[in-house]
Amino acid sequence: MDGWWETENLDQFIYKLLSADLYEKVKGLPMLWIALKAKLFNLQKKSKAYKIGERHYDIGNDLYTIIP
Repeated sequence: MDGWWETENLDQFIYKLLSADLYEKVKGLPMLWIALKAKLFNLQKKSKAYKIGERHYDIGNDLYTIIP
């Protein structure tokens, strides 16, 4: 997030953010749309979890070998 935004008074920024009660203002149709999009376009599936785990984590011990 470096460079995306800046504030001189971080404590005041966080206070204003939390006191704005944004959760209450975002309820309703926008949240329903977000939830629907997440459900429809989520590529994470239980059936793919093992295959993805193998690809990412079963890479062998060569990676952890110390080269002198």
